[in-house]
Amino acid sequence: MALESTPSNAALAPRWVRGLVIYSGVALVITALHRYVSGLDAHVALLAPLAAEFATEQFAIIASHSVSEFIHRIGGSLLVVLGLLQFSAKLRTRRPRFHRWSGRVYAALAIIAALSGIYMSVLFPFGGLTETVPSVLFGVGLVAVTVAGIVTARRRNFEAHGEWMMRSFAIVVGPFVIRVVYPVLLFGLGMDARPAVGVSFWLGWVISLGIAELLIARRRAQRRGQVGPETPASA
Repeated sequence: MALESTPSNAALAPRWVRGLVIYSGVALVITALHRYVSGLDAHVALLAPLAAEFATEQFAIIASHSVSEFIHRIGGSLLVVLGLLQFSAKLRTRRPRFHRWSGRVYAALAIIAALSGIYMSVLFPFGGLTETVPSVLFGVGLVAVTVAGIVTARRRNFEAHGEWMMRSFAIVVGPFVIRVVYPVLLFGLGMDARPAVGVSFWLGWVISLGIAELLIARRRAQRRGQVGPETPASA
């Protein structure tokens, strides 16, 4: 997502991780857009088997704030698509101009998604304070790491830029992990619906960011292994 030049063309993650991230992103986009393609009632019916109380009660409240819902769903869907494209080594090599401009759009959408998520979690949280706190924390975190990615790209420190953007996209796809964790807490551990929301928000984003940090550590270790004792590491 370089803003001035083309970053390293090396793959940012192993093939199986890239496949999992693509699956997660596509699932998020399909879920978000289903609400507009099929309508609210069909959307509630689709998700009710996994989160009945949340789907039947909270979706109606979210729908009553149609502007913030539209911004979050549609803007978030485009954000996920652009994020997936940003990590394509072939695209960075063959279409550097597109990489730069789509990176700028991604950064703007990431900030908008963070602010709209914070807005909804503060005004009408289903899980109360246990939902609001992680939403605000990771929303602010998304803004911070995305801005750090912009700054490092402008300084042409593309290794650091790639790491910050991995953290940014990890927060972006964190809601997919949240949607996986939530029914596990409900049906597997027997938690009540509202407390499970807060716990799933914490676990979803922590797991997603934890995976990103492991990948970052792996890349750093690989770079150290490629740099000999007489060869300084390049920025």
